Amino acid sequence: MFAEESSAWPLVTYPPYDGGLGFHYKWNMGWMNDTLRYMATGFSQRRENHRLLNFPVVYAFSENHILPFSHDEVVHGKGSLIGRMPGSYEERFAGLRLLLTYQICHPGAKLSFMGNEFGQFIEWRFNEGLEWFLLEYAKHREMLFFTKTLHTLYLKERCLWERDDGWQGFQWIDADNREQSILIFARRGEDENRWLVVVLNFQPRSYPDFLLGVPGPGLYREVLNSDDMAFGGGGTVNPKAVRAKKKPCHGRDYAVNIKVPPIGAVLLKGKIEKSEEEFHV
Repeated sequence: MFAEESSAWPLVTYPPYDGGLGFHYKWNMGWMNDTLRYMATGFSQRRENHRLLNFPVVYAFSENHILPFSHDEVVHGKGSLIGRMPGSYEERFAGLRLLLTYQICHPGAKLSFMGNEFGQFIEWRFNEGLEWFLLEYAKHREMLFFTKTLHTLYLKERCLWERDDGWQGFQWIDADNREQSILIFARRGEDENRWLVVVLNFQPRSYPDFLLGVPGPGLYREVLNSDDMAFGGGGTVNPKAVRAKKKPCHGRDYAVNIKVPPIGAVLLKGKIEKSEEEFHV
């Protein structure tokens, strides 16, 4: 049972015997509003609005949250999700891929309204169907394929949901890189040695040799890149696994060098071992 609750009323998802309201989940309206406000911001203004990205984690574990991109967000003149993205036609699709990846990787259950999955440009209309004819166009087909791939990955990667309700499943790597508009964090499941490192670049600039601090030694391989050409991206990907080297970065003892695509997301999967030689793919 979900509560579409936008106030700061406490204990919405706590049981009644603990003074709560007894809902199973509460819509995280703060995260939704801050995120969509940020994504609609022009690239040149994102540096000054970086707090809209990192602040929602402060209260992410105060309730059992759902991250909602619901029907309310694509009606009444608000515009579709892809319609709010700045930039060129291609950059808008890149922005939507990045937005959906951010939602999937952020702590909390997920909700996305129909039409978001293939990038419908017009708002939802209650009196007519979705614009399925858009799938005749490559960009929309690629967007749909990306969404399917992203959701399949979510089901497969236990790091993204096994410990979804507390800090034991989430760790900042770099929350404050406002200069580059990059957000980096790691997700962990019940196996404390297995991590998923998430790199999100919200600017239309790529980095061919980006030094990234990682949780520990071992091999890290890319399991998703929103800039993959199969998804309609430009192909700035990391096809080979990279071995972490002993080099301080982002407050970590180990780091890897990767390619970071413009307006894109990179997900790296790794397993920490006592020594680098013990790691096996």
